[in-house]
Amino acid sequence: VHPLGKVPAIDDDGLVLNESGAILQYLLEKHGNGRLEPKPGSAGRGQYLHWFHFAEATMMVPIGNIAQHSFIRPEDKRIPQVAAESVESTKKMLGILEKELQGKDFICGKEFTAADIMMSFPVEAGLTRIPGREATPALDAWLETVRARPAYQRALDRGGAYRYGKAKG
Repeated sequence: VHPLGKVPAIDDDGLVLNESGAILQYLLEKHGNGRLEPKPGSAGRGQYLHWFHFAEATMMVPIGNIAQHSFIRPEDKRIPQVAAESVESTKKMLGILEKELQGKDFICGKEFTAADIMMSFPVEAGLTRIPGREATPALDAWLETVRARPAYQRALDRGGAYRYGKAKG
């Protein structure tokens, strides 16, 4: 379905979407009935949009670089400095998230939102692939709460490629 042969991708009656944020936003608009996101114009909407987009636009960039320059590319095509700088960048972001989650149940406060969904994969990847990272008890607790959600478990059971940062199968 994805023109680059990657995931995620959906085909909804001929409408093909292949960007995580676009897919989630489309599904929220089509099936959300006002759930999982603050209403436009509400006090929490800006923070929600920040974290919703931070996941892919900011956090996944260095995590992708770590993967590319640590194990995906052939060894002679890897740039160790890119991987090292990306590890440091990811550590900083994990620290920012740790502070953000202090005293909160979810990334935007007391309610689980689509921002938590978007942040779950980059946090999962960051926490499981960053050597020598600082302790992040609030972030770890948040991730365990997300992992315990029945929908998260169903997604893993339906063939999710990663379970806690390790390939299945």
